[in-house]
Amino acid sequence: GVFDLADLRTVLNLPQGNAEKFRRILNRLLEEQLLFRFCRGFYVRNDFNLEILSQKIDSESYISLGNILAKVCIIGPVQQNYVFAVSPRPRPKMFSSSLGTIRYLTIKRAMMDFGISINGNLRVADPERAFLDALYYYKKGLKLNFNPYSDMNVEQLDLEKVLDYLDNYNNPNFVGFVRSVVNENRK
Repeated sequence: GVFDLADLRTVLNLPQGNAEKFRRILNRLLEEQLLFRFCRGFYVRNDFNLEILSQKIDSESYISLGNILAKVCIIGPVQQNYVFAVSPRPRPKMFSSSLGTIRYLTIKRAMMDFGISINGNLRVADPERAFLDALYYYKKGLKLNFNPYSDMNVEQLDLEKVLDYLDNYNNPNFVGFVRSVVNENRK
């Protein structure tokens, strides 16, 4: 379970005006380790899903990069307690605790119109979009836990879809970079 303060007030059936009682109950839940504070305003149970928490913190974001690529075997396994999410919000953020890390990367709102779907309660990139996101942020200086020139199984991608998505990027250098990565990984 993932909760913000409003969720906890609802679950505990405490109206807004009972701040002191709410704080006492919340502190007791934390002391008894029935809840854990992840970051300011967000609490989790021990069986929580980091991806769901990322969407709770930023509902406009979507899960991408290595989290998606590893699920479809384009890259090897990734760290279980680390989530990359992409958001149209103006500043990148990172939320980290002993329970895990959520790293938000930013992108223009106009780039949120393709390759993203809703899977259950999660907004997720399809593999082709996650592939392009990984290369886009790598090109911008993000250190990935895999080598984009050799550690990607591009045969798992729909390369027609990748080419269609590339039309959204108005950067010939990036398009050339993507083509070179695809060619290197096909060798």
